[in-house]
Amino acid sequence: MRRITLIRVLQLTDSINRSDGRTQVVMNVYRRIDKSQFQFDFTTGKYHDDNFKDEIEALGGKIYTLEEYEKFDFFKIRKFINKILTENSYDIVHYHASSIWGEGIKVAKRLNVPVRIMHAHNDVFGGDRMKSARNYLFSLGILRDATDFFSCSNKAGNAIFGTRDFTVFHNAIDIEKFRFNSDKRKKIRQEFSIGDNVFLMGQVGRLSAEKNQEFSIKLLSKLKLKKKSIKLLIIGEGSRYDHLKEFTKKFGVENNVIFTGQRTDVNDLYSALDVLILPSQFEGLPVTTIEAQSAGLPVLMSDNITKEAGIINCDFLSLDLMDSWIKKLTTLSSEMPDETNREKCGDKMDQTDYSDKRQVVLWNEMYKKLVKER
Repeated sequence: MRRITLIRVLQLTDSINRSDGRTQVVMNVYRRIDKSQFQFDFTTGKYHDDNFKDEIEALGGKIYTLEEYEKFDFFKIRKFINKILTENSYDIVHYHASSIWGEGIKVAKRLNVPVRIMHAHNDVFGGDRMKSARNYLFSLGILRDATDFFSCSNKAGNAIFGTRDFTVFHNAIDIEKFRFNSDKRKKIRQEFSIGDNVFLMGQVGRLSAEKNQEFSIKLLSKLKLKKKSIKLLIIGEGSRYDHLKEFTKKFGVENNVIFTGQRTDVNDLYSALDVLILPSQFEGLPVTTIEAQSAGLPVLMSDNITKEAGIINCDFLSLDLMDSWIKKLTTLSSEMPDETNREKCGDKMDQTDYSDKRQVVLWNEMYKKLVKER
């Protein structure tokens, strides 16, 4: 058993963009963890303007950037991480699956880094059968060389790690940041010229096939309310923007859908919404659902998402039964807004393992335990 001083952790997130869910989870822990006991450093590819760089450096962390590499350039990734681990001493290499940066686990084993963590953030290896098979084969060496396994949910852990033992660390968020605020609700609605009589649906996430924004647009086109108009906020950015814009025209709802792009104030947007919808084809445990529940929002999710994501006022619905979504949304739209109840939801969520205050204790204890044992 070794004596612990400062524990240095190399986080293989592959991104420091604020839009990256895995990096958000790590940062929510890093902000609160004792910096006299832990230092987090990050590896990343080229990043966007909206990133965590300044905050990471202000907290004492280093950022190692590989500006140019091909999608499957395993050699360049291994060489880059080998240089980092050779020139610096790390107690833990923590890989956030799945990406090519998992090669760092193999390098870490060869260089005798004592703790090598593979952390599942999704319940599938890829978006389709071919990608899943490819990524599974790619991950076999990582699964072999990792010493410990973390997961965002039981569902994700069972799917990615099979019979291996793993520990669940729920995605950590700052509950207070997302608590409902009536002033923010008014401010955001004014920004987008949305009146009080508008039932406002929202979907948050990357504009990608697995997030299934097409379902939300079809849903909007079929939803008819007697006393309210309806709008949909699609919050996020991605390669499918032009496709989705055309999709709104195809279904005749282009005037009722607002594409906000990437926002730094998603916490404020939750207060403006009346419901969050998440018709994902697959997810691990989406942070957006926890954020929305902290803001007191009802959440409608596809039944592809783990039930562990549902704490307060959530429904899991089949993507094959759009009528069930329409029925639930019609019911929600007829209910009077209860701002007091929405504020209280933050108190309830603060008592769960999704609170960053709780998660930082769990990460702290586990990191120390693993380092002591090696």
